[in-house]
Amino acid sequence: MRNQADIDAGNTLVNIATVKTTETPIVKTDTAATPVSQAPSLTITKTQVGGQNPVTTPGTINYEVVVVNTGNQSLTNVAVSDTLPNGTLGTLVKTNESITNNNILEVGETFTYTISYAVTQADIDAGNTLVNIATVKTTETQSLKPIQPQHQ
Repeated sequence: MRNQADIDAGNTLVNIATVKTTETPIVKTDTAATPVSQAPSLTITKTQVGGQNPVTTPGTINYEVVVVNTGNQSLTNVAVSDTLPNGTLGTLVKTNESITNNNILEVGETFTYTISYAVTQADIDAGNTLVNIATVKTTETQSLKPIQPQHQ
């Protein structure tokens, strides 16, 4: 029976059958090897959960960032970042690990974060769409998965 640790390790599974009888004292064995296929995958979604939309006055916009492991392998060293509309790197607060609070994004698990942006009068005067970019990277995915929600 396979388990998640076997998939996470990614090693070929080797099963050895052995038989010995009284009449055939020489031990006979046979081996079957089954490769393990790892398919790391995730999604990231960023949603505005508070504040004006569209923005008409200075204030705070609140966001929720949700990362879900959609693959078949546990994901480690999960690094989520968020570049705010003013170009600075924001501070994300992790509010939930849906399965186990161990900093490993297990298969089917969701990590939820919150972040806010303080809209200034200068943002409004500029008249540009406010764009935030949330990204996530893990050891197993080795690539950034950007999302670019736009708010006015």
